[in-house]
Amino acid sequence: MNRSLIWIQPEKGRSEDRSRIARLRAAQFLPVPVESIDTAVHLLRQFQAGAVIVRTGAATWDDCVRLVATGSPVVALIAPEHAALADRYLLAGCAAIVAEPCPFTDLHAIVQRVASGERQVRWPDASVAQAG
Repeated sequence: MNRSLIWIQPEKGRSEDRSRIARLRAAQFLPVPVESIDTAVHLLRQFQAGAVIVRTGAATWDDCVRLVATGSPVVALIAPEHAALADRYLLAGCAAIVAEPCPFTDLHAIVQRVASGERQVRWPDASVAQAG
């Protein structure tokens, strides 16, 4: 399993992700925070990551398509206001869509699944969303 991660997060709002990034490092992942889609694409031309994590608020659907085209699996963090677009991100080729807020333990498990090759991951899955 490729344990390197690209975490796309512009400087604005990055402080909220520092804890998640530190916890991923403690879980033996190698997260590399970058500020833009362009920087991520540039890095992904040099090596394939186990997963690319991006918030839909920081990336357009076209940005996700560009990331998917690099060959690294993309985990899209879907803000509540973008929940209706979840299927569109999966159709674009994202490996996983994760509704925010997502507890770290669940995000960690999803990243592991994606880095191990699983695709079409949804959190929460439809049965959980309907039961809640």
